[in-house]
Amino acid sequence: GVLGLNGAGKSSLLRILAGVDKDFNGKTVISPGHTVDFLEQEPQLDDTMTVREIVERLRSNPGALSMATNSTGSYLHIVCAQIARASGMDPRKMKLAIFQGGELMTAALGGHVDAIATVTSNLLPHVQSGKLRLIGISSGKRLGGVLAPVPTLKEQGIDIVIANWQGAIGPPKLNAAQITYWDGVFARTVRSDEWRADQEQNLWESDYLNAAEFSRFLKADYEQAKSIFVELGLAKQ
Repeated sequence: GVLGLNGAGKSSLLRILAGVDKDFNGKTVISPGHTVDFLEQEPQLDDTMTVREIVERLRSNPGALSMATNSTGSYLHIVCAQIARASGMDPRKMKLAIFQGGELMTAALGGHVDAIATVTSNLLPHVQSGKLRLIGISSGKRLGGVLAPVPTLKEQGIDIVIANWQGAIGPPKLNAAQITYWDGVFARTVRSDEWRADQEQNLWESDYLNAAEFSRFLKADYEQAKSIFVELGLAKQ
């Protein structure tokens, strides 16, 4: 027998093995002398669904929709949990699948889940090809460029603002002079042309915080994340 998710291509695979279908839409080389042929299945895109609609549908039926992200306990997991919380449901009861690496995009492209939460740079090629549609971003304001038309969650009436930040952490007991030195290094770095070019390429927004500002941010972010993790059963009170 052949086991797999609905829409995973089990019938297509059997037809190929039986010699009924012979045409392939693509081929991936995984190592010299070994290839994997695949049939691409394009799900029907919902051209009207919004994040607000997801919340309303979860409110009326917590099992109505499935979501997926790529890491338990990540900020993306927190976004999914907060969307569930906004509907009034217990975030632990939402239909949430965790996929690793490219499996998340495969699940989305194959139509195995209703919505996914991931970083915008991963989605962009599939959005530009028309296979996926961005329905909301969790930043405090709209992004620029090709993402300018995508509304924030707050614009859709959902009070969620959360970003995937990155920071530099030093060893303990740095003295004031050392902290001032590194503040200067990073402040100059974020003003460089190389930094701006990397931001533009990856569709990132710059919101530089110095050491003191970053320390205050971490404390607030910790409290917010902890409350969600406790609610999800991933941390103790």
